[in-house]
Amino acid sequence: MISGLWSKKWFRVALILLLLFALIPLPKDALKYSHSLYSKENVLLSARVSEDGQWCLPLTEKLPAHFQNCIIEYEDAWFYFHPGVNPLSLLKAFIGYVRSGKVKRGGSTIPMQVMRIRFKNSKRNILNKALESVCAVKYSLLRSKSKVLMDWAQIAPFGGNTIGAKSAALRYFGRDLNNLSWENTLCSLSCRIVLHQPT
Repeated sequence: MISGLWSKKWFRVALILLLLFALIPLPKDALKYSHSLYSKENVLLSARVSEDGQWCLPLTEKLPAHFQNCIIEYEDAWFYFHPGVNPLSLLKAFIGYVRSGKVKRGGSTIPMQVMRIRFKNSKRNILNKALESVCAVKYSLLRSKSKVLMDWAQIAPFGGNTIGAKSAALRYFGRDLNNLSWENTLCSLSCRIVLHQPT
């Protein structure tokens, strides 16, 4: 009798959590793109900063494989093996925080970073991290891994007022993203390493 009541309670709790999960809206991409002029051949002729002062060009081409590999290696080594959240990384980050009293390492996955940037969460607290985590799981269920990487490469900051991988490639190397060498790719990601705050 008691076990039957407990299973009904847990079923209700699970149903409520599932309903909340379904109802939480995912944040939209609200980027303001740079004003740019292209030729008939789709070659960028000129560009200037967007209305919010950022260099941000739309990413239309597929990400080169070596660029994807670099992103995954630095940002989220378990990207292909988790559902949007990596519990082990979060646990390690939490233990580091408890031991030192400050954030020593990040626990965010690539989907969590996309959610944080889209939510414009500047405050690092448990409530924001929980919201980012729930939304990252939902987002990962709705988007393929390749599209998640594209979303990240479009909105990630690459130093100064440079937003997105395409903008970084053109600004730092004067090249299209597909023409970056391994060295260029590592160098552009190093701008993120210098800026990187644990997330």
